[in-house]
Amino acid sequence: YEYNYNLQLPYTGKSRVALKEEINYGITHAISIEAIQSFIKKNKRELESKGYRTESFLKK
Repeated sequence: YEYNYNLQLPYTGKSRVALKEEINYGITHAISIEAIQSFIKKNKRELESKGYRTESFLKK
C-alpha cells in the first residue's frame, strides 16, 4: 500500500509495531552493513522519493 502523509504532523493511526516482552533464545539473523548499503544504493531514488534521506547511510 502507498499512503500520502505529511511528515510534519504526528501519526495518529493504528500502531504497526508492538512491544514484545519475551526473550526468544536461538538463532539470530544478522544483515551485514555491506548488504544494507547495497540495498540503499540500488533503491536510492525510490527511497528518496518517499522522503527517506539516504546520504548518511552511504558515507564512508
